[in-house]
Amino acid sequence: MSVQRQDSLWQFEETEQENECKFNFLYSFPPFFLLNTRQRMRYSNKKAREWMLKNGMDDIWFKAHGKRHDLVYSRTGNYRCLDLWNLFDGICIFDGRPVFFQVKTNAWANSIRLIQWVKTHMMGVYVLSINVKGSERHGWKVMGRIYERSYEGVFERGVK
Repeated sequence: MSVQRQDSLWQFEETEQENECKFNFLYSFPPFFLLNTRQRMRYSNKKAREWMLKNGMDDIWFKAHGKRHDLVYSRTGNYRCLDLWNLFDGICIFDGRPVFFQVKTNAWANSIRLIQWVKTHMMGVYVLSINVKGSERHGWKVMGRIYERSYEGVFERGVK
C-alpha cells in the first residue's frame, strides 16, 4: 500500500517496502525561490552556456569561482580578482573573434563599466552581457547584449 500526497511543488510517495519515501519535483525547472545563491549561479551559468551554444558561440570557458583570488600585474599596480579583471565570467569564440562575457541573474551587467573596458582595449573583441531571468511563473529566459568597438565608437546590439 502506498500513500501519495501532493502540494503545489512536490509529489510525496510513501511505500511500506523498507520504509521508502520518494519526493518527485513537479516542475521541469527548479523554481527560483528554492535555489540558494550558489545554486542559482550554477543554474543560470548552465542556461547561459546552452544559450551561447544555440546562438553560434564556441569554445566556452567559465572562470572558476573558488576561494583563492588571482593576482593581476598592472602598470598602475597589482590587484587581486575573482573574475577576469574583476569584470568577466569567461571567454568564448563568436564569428572567429574572442568574446569576454558576464552572466547575471535577473539583472543586466553594468553597461558603463563594459563600455569603458571596450573603449580602452583593441578592436575586434566582443563583450557579451547575458541576463538570465528566472521566475516561478514564466520559467527561465536568457537574453544577451553584445558591445563592440569600431572607428565610430562603441555599439551595442542584442543577440536573438
